[in-house]
Amino acid sequence: MTRTIKDKILASFKELSVQKGIKATTMDDLSAQAAISKRTLYKYFRSKEEIIENLFSKIMKDIDWQLNLVITGKGDPVYKFRSIIGLVSKNIESFQPVILDDLYKHYPHVWVKIENFRMSKQDFLESLIKEGIEQGYFRPLNAPLVSTGFIAMANVIVNPNFLADNELPANEALAQLAELFLYGVLHSRH
Repeated sequence: MTRTIKDKILASFKELSVQKGIKATTMDDLSAQAAISKRTLYKYFRSKEEIIENLFSKIMKDIDWQLNLVITGKGDPVYKFRSIIGLVSKNIESFQPVILDDLYKHYPHVWVKIENFRMSKQDFLESLIKEGIEQGYFRPLNAPLVSTGFIAMANVIVNPNFLADNELPANEALAQLAELFLYGVLHSRH
């Protein structure tokens, strides 16, 4: 697969963001990291903000594509749920709290797009829960309530302030949230 210059710029920006944070990454840094001139850089992107928007749009599009593969693929609802958490974790593992904090504080319109993307997956989660209930994998709970609750928990936990305050990587927080969702906090039935 041939990587385009645009893809190279986005990948380089992502690497630099992981190292330095989004706010601290400059166009000069990016030009050097991507091994292209600033003129070439500006030929593909008008601004740093446009790069950020494109990067996160690409990430969300990739996650959406992968989610659709899981949705339409084989496996029981528990397997599908774990697969979804795994792929989302994999896609966010490099985004340390400083990156999320930069987005939240300095690029709120991108943060809103990410939040809207997460909320748009509620219908899928609700249908997965209903499928799990019908097949006997999940207890007979109210699927809209459970899916809304999970999305709400994810929004509260996978946010820059909570992650930074608790020194948790986003992927680890999401994985622990998934375990809590699937198994609760009890060791056994009492």
